[in-house]
Amino acid sequence: TLKADRRKIKKGESVTLVWSSTGATAVTLEPGLGKVEPSGSRSVSPQRTTRYRLLARGPGGETERSLTVSVLVLNPNYRLERTLTGHEDGVFSVAFSPDGKLLVSGSSDKTLKLWEVSSGRRLRTLKGRRKWISSILKWVWSVAFSPDGRLLASGSLDKKVKLWEVSTGRLLRTLNGHREAVKSVAFSPDGRLLASGSDDDTVRLWEVSTDRQLRTLTGHSSGVNSVAFSPDGKLLASGSFDKTIKLWDPYSGRLLRTLTSHDSVVFSVAFTPDGKLLASGSGDYRIKLWDPATGRNLRTLTGHSGRVRSLAFTSDGRLLTSGSNDGSIRLWEVSTGHLLRTLTGHGSIVISVAFSHNGCFLASGSNDGTIKLWRRVKE
Repeated sequence: TLKADRRKIKKGESVTLVWSSTGATAVTLEPGLGKVEPSGSRSVSPQRTTRYRLLARGPGGETERSLTVSVLVLNPNYRLERTLTGHEDGVFSVAFSPDGKLLVSGSSDKTLKLWEVSSGRRLRTLKGRRKWISSILKWVWSVAFSPDGRLLASGSLDKKVKLWEVSTGRLLRTLNGHREAVKSVAFSPDGRLLASGSDDDTVRLWEVSTDRQLRTLTGHSSGVNSVAFSPDGKLLASGSFDKTIKLWDPYSGRLLRTLTSHDSVVFSVAFTPDGKLLASGSGDYRIKLWDPATGRNLRTLTGHSGRVRSLAFTSDGRLLTSGSNDGSIRLWEVSTGHLLRTLTGHGSIVISVAFSHNGCFLASGSNDGTIKLWRRVKE
């Protein structure tokens, strides 16, 4: 006989298998347990629905018994925790600090703001300190934390990349070189490089420690909206108004491949944490999942009724979130492409989305001038 104290469990829970094979000389229980005593019990924690098979051999031949333990995977849900107000115009970019304690937002009101995630309290507004310049920032298109959480990078309409000290809010350095607005900034995983994408059709790579521009990547025929490093730092992806995604070797500057399948501008690119997938969001209302190793389009996600402006993966790679001109935030299951949830509440287009590293919080920035913090809840 083969029995279990429960046939249905939630993922992460355990179930006890109990078996008895009177007179058997050899007994195996698969998968994973192998040879076992003729009678016994064992606690197991299957990660997915599993069919267990007990095979008993004895003088009378072989006997097999089986049972299936179903693992229930609950669809994650996020509920609105709070709305952060303070910007005087649209919020174009949001990013969590690596430890998840801080959130930064960049806006067309020409400011960056730092927020405490746990309380929603605004800690600081970054504007710069040059009194003879009325505003050293113009529309802030993109913000990013360095991997160690000590620096902030911003890209803005003034064609500049700026580096800020998180602890003080002090402007440390300004990187000059782009000829048009800087639409996206991203640090390499080791924090040594900074990539910037611009309306001047280029991607530029900077050495963070020296501010030195290392190389300019050319090949796009229109403005670059988004840049992202792969988790191992060996690839750099860029999405452009020219409807393409390009994959580069950031160390040599060599163009590795160009991905073409979107019918409109590519607004956002993002890698899964294991680097095996690349997602792209487009003005054609679609999200595409690619194999960066081959350039093959694996899946297309449809459901938005407006341009897809921003994408972000959870740190376990299971969920993808998207923000759109249709005013919604959507949650997708990466393994299947299924739409799991649609979050609404913003009064205008959603331009930026980001997950905290532990996945407990999702932030969304909108042209309505607000940031919404959504908390993961158990169903």
